[in-house]
Amino acid sequence: MTVRFYLNGNLVEPDVSPLTRLSDLLRDLYRLIEGPEEQTLILLDGEPVFPHLVPAFHLKGRLVTTYEGFSGTADCEDIETGFEEAHFCPCPIHRPVYTFLVHALLERVSHPEEADTAAAFTGFHPICGGYLSLLDGVRLAARRRFLRHHEQTR
Repeated sequence: MTVRFYLNGNLVEPDVSPLTRLSDLLRDLYRLIEGPEEQTLILLDGEPVFPHLVPAFHLKGRLVTTYEGFSGTADCEDIETGFEEAHFCPCPIHRPVYTFLVHALLERVSHPEEADTAAAFTGFHPICGGYLSLLDGVRLAARRRFLRHHEQTR
C-alpha cells in the first residue's frame, strides 16, 4: 500500500506493507534512525512518540519530524544552547530524546516549573546527563525561546 505523509517537511509516498513500523521505514528506506529503536523518539504531528510503536498505515497525511529534520531549526537551537549553558551533556543516543521532550514541553508551557519538567520526562529515566542540569537547561531554553518569540512579534 502507498502511504502519503510529510517527512521533515517533504511529501513522501512510500509503498509499504501494512505491518511495517515507522521505525523500520525511517531506518531502512530513509536511513534516518541509528541506535536502539526503543530509545529513538520522533515528532508525529508535533508530539513525541516512539516510532517502533507506530504502524505505517497510521501515517496517512501526518507530519513526521526526525531529529535530523529538527536539527538546525531555531527551536532546536534554543534547546541545544540551553543545554550547553547549563552544562547538561546527555549521551549522543539520548540527546534527541531529551531535545524532543523539552521541545514538546515548551510548546505546551512557555515557562515550565520543575513539576512540568518532571511530568514531561515521566517514563524516561536514562542515567546520562544530570537532573539538576536538565532543569537548568529547560529553564534556559524556555527563556531563549520566549525572548526569540518576543523579538519576532515586535
